Amino acid sequence: MISIDRDQQSTQIIDEYLTLSRSLIDKRESNGRIQYGYAVACLVLCAIDAIGHRVLEPHPNKNIRLDILETIIPDEDIKQKTISDISDFFRNGLVHAGLMAKGVFITGSEDKVFTYTNERVSGICLPKLLSLVENYWDTVRYQASRSSMRSDSWQPSMSFSSETQAASGCVTLTSASSGFIETPRKP
Repeated sequence: MISIDRDQQSTQIIDEYLTLSRSLIDKRESNGRIQYGYAVACLVLCAIDAIGHRVLEPHPNKNIRLDILETIIPDEDIKQKTISDISDFFRNGLVHAGLMAKGVFITGSEDKVFTYTNERVSGICLPKLLSLVENYWDTVRYQASRSSMRSDSWQPSMSFSSETQAASGCVTLTSASSGFIETPRKP
C-alpha cells in the first residue's frame, strides 16, 4: 500500500500528468504534429479534473470537475454548455472508450484555446490549454505553500475505499488527510 496522504498523492498525480503532457507537446514531429496527441489530451483533461477536485468545494451532482476551467481560463467566457461539451465530446470518450465525438478535433496550433462550431466546442488547442493549466497549477501550489490547507472543509465529491484499485494499479487513499486550497475565483 502507498503511504502518502491525499494531498501528496493528488499533487504527485497532477504533477506527473502535466510533466508528461509538456514533455510530449514539446517533442513535436517534423510536420509540427503533436506526437501522442490523444494521450496528451487525455492527460491534460484528467489533470484539469483532478485540479477541480482538489480546488473546488464538493458538489453532490458533479463527479467530473471540469468547471474549474472557468477559473483556469479567465479570458474566455466559459459557459456550462462549453464544459459539458468538453466533458462529453472529448474527456469521457478518450478516458473510457478511446474515442472522441464525431466531428471534433485536437490541434497543436490555433489562435484560441477552444474552437466552436454552431456554438458547440469542436476543437481544443492542446499547447494553449496545457500552458494555462500549468500556470494555474503553479499558482495553486504556490498559494498552498504559503498557507496551510484547511483539512476540515474538503471532502472528495467521489468516494473510494483505501482498497480500491485504479485501472493503473494505484491505490486511492481516503483515510489520509485532505485539504481545500483557496484560489482566486473569477468575479
